Parts: sequence; C-alpha cells; structure tokens
Amino acid sequence: SWQELRNRTSVGLQLGAGLTPGDVRALTLASPVSKGGRIRERPWKISVPGDGNSTPRETPIAPWAAELLQHWLLVRAEARIAGAFLFPSTRTGKQWHKDSQYQCARRVLEDAGIDSSRGGSFRLRHTFALRQLRRGFAPEEVAHWLGVDPQVMERYQRVITSPIDVV
Repeated sequence: SWQELRNRTSVGLQLGAGLTPGDVRALTLASPVSKGGRIRERPWKISVPGDGNSTPRETPIAPWAAELLQHWLLVRAEARIAGAFLFPSTRTGKQWHKDSQYQCARRVLEDAGIDSSRGGSFRLRHTFALRQLRRGFAPEEVAHWLGVDPQVMERYQRVITSPIDVV
C-alpha cells in the first residue's frame, strides 16, 4: 500500500539522511533536491525546514535512500495524494501526527527484526552520524547535516575507533 511505502521511505531517510522523526513529518514536496545530482531526477540531498529545535539545513541522502525516495515520489504522484507534505498521513494531504509516525516507524523496525524499544528510530539517526564520521567527514559538517551544535559530535567521537597505520 502507499502507506507502507511511505513508512519505509520515511524510515529510510532517518537512516540514509540522519533525519529526526520531526524532520520527516515537516518535509514538503519541495524538500528533495534533484538538481546537481549525479543521476537525473534522483534526489541527492534534502532541504530540512527549521523548527523550534533546529535550523533549516541541507543534508545528503545515501544513494539507496535516494532511490527509495524517488520511487515514493512516483507512487505518491500516481496515487494522486494531495497536499504539500512529503509524507502525509492521509490521501487528502494532512500532516502526519507525531504518535502515528512513531507507531509506523516502530512497525517498520520490528518487521526488519530491529528491537524498537531501545532508542527507537533515533538509533537510525545515530547510525547515519557514525557512518559519516567513519567515512572521514568532519564532525562540524556532520553536525550541520544533523542540525545540531558541533559539541554534540563529541559523544560520537568516543565510539569511533581511530584508523591504524600499518607499516
């Protein structure tokens, strides 16, 4: 169903772009950025509107999550789902409510065999941050993508092991 694809795509963006549940609910159809990407018509970054907790920002999307988002946009258009929200709760375009989005994300995680009781979907965001740091991106840049102060990245630095020089 379109709802199941919406749920999986939104969870995919939490893991593949480091979004919070609030970010996912606030995204609009104008949020995905396709221009300037390597693959035509495929989003490669997402513009996250600011809310009371974070500033507006752009964050890159992992290629696999971008492909899933591109598919969602096609299905959403074909289903003629109204409204400006990227992930509406209904066909009429109403904004996804916090509890409903939480329950949907929880089901996606449980269907994937992931225990959602310990950290829930925020673990996906943390995984995104750790992956970017392990890939060598500067903590300040990752903090910008996450919409947090750079000092927050210190907790991630403790988890990451340093590369070992082999002589």
